[in-house]
Amino acid sequence: MSTPLRDRVPFPAGGASLPTGPAGVRWRRLTAADAPEVYELRRRAGRVDHPNFVVSREEIESDLTRVELAPDRDTAGATDVAGRLVAYGLVVRPAESESLVKVLLDGHVDPDRRGEGIGRRLLDWQQARGLEILAEHEEPLPGWLLTQSDVGSAHVVDLLQRAGFEPRRYWLELRRDLAEPIPEAPLEAGLRIVDYSPAVAEPVRLAKNEAFRDHWGSQPMSADDWAARDELPIARHDLSFVVLDGDEVAGFLLTTVNAEESEQLGFPFGYVELVGTRAAYRGRGVARALLVHALAAFREAGLEQAVLDVDSESPTGAVGLYASVGFREANRSLSLVREW
Repeated sequence: MSTPLRDRVPFPAGGASLPTGPAGVRWRRLTAADAPEVYELRRRAGRVDHPNFVVSREEIESDLTRVELAPDRDTAGATDVAGRLVAYGLVVRPAESESLVKVLLDGHVDPDRRGEGIGRRLLDWQQARGLEILAEHEEPLPGWLLTQSDVGSAHVVDLLQRAGFEPRRYWLELRRDLAEPIPEAPLEAGLRIVDYSPAVAEPVRLAKNEAFRDHWGSQPMSADDWAARDELPIARHDLSFVVLDGDEVAGFLLTTVNAEESEQLGFPFGYVELVGTRAAYRGRGVARALLVHALAAFREAGLEQAVLDVDSESPTGAVGLYASVGFREANRSLSLVREW
């Protein structure tokens, strides 16, 4: 691919102005002060659209304050006649673009206000704004508008497909009952497991970027985004682990625990947010040792299950690895893309 991305993107006529309509709905920009209301709307919509996971208020606050987000251009909210938020959307520009320029679209409509055309208007604006962002890039790279949906949310998937988005990747939600026996998985001589801590945060970030370089849609994670992830209250450094070879990171496993999510699902669990092995250490039992170590730590912490999501077509054989230590499929989600 040699043509600059900006020359391949159909720049939206008139730009990405805020939507208008339907009757009784007013559109405005969002700021960090809107985080509590966005969170409440996300909870209402999430019970319908993705009942298996809950986004914390702190994650919403982080999204609305991330350095890549320009609130006066990348946000939109719809309010009813009483001023109550009934829809919101974010368009998140990339911090890093190594092999792909990826723009993330996130948004929800209150379940009580669906069927009025609010979601279609919101998606039209998101696409226009996303194209503006892609058109800023001169690199001869693929450009994606990317969004996500639970496979059970047929209305969301239908809206996206009618707008030109194509299903590209299925993600498996896997669960592991911690009451079941945990196998042994010793590390080879010279490797050791340590707790994740600020002292290894930057080496682990760099290891993550290297380990996920060959994964679908993955781009490097910036230092700012990594720090924001680390600072979330749901991040559990005490349940996150790193395999070291001397002082060198060989692999890592990072965990979050969201009490609201546990309450909604009906059991306390640890979510394995990231697990990866650098290429030079693959095939040496690093990821398996990390998983087994984490399962035992989760159980010791009083959790009942471990949960993670994995690319159904993972190039590293991750699905088979997780199955080998007792994880089983519980749900699926879907990535949908428009590409230039």
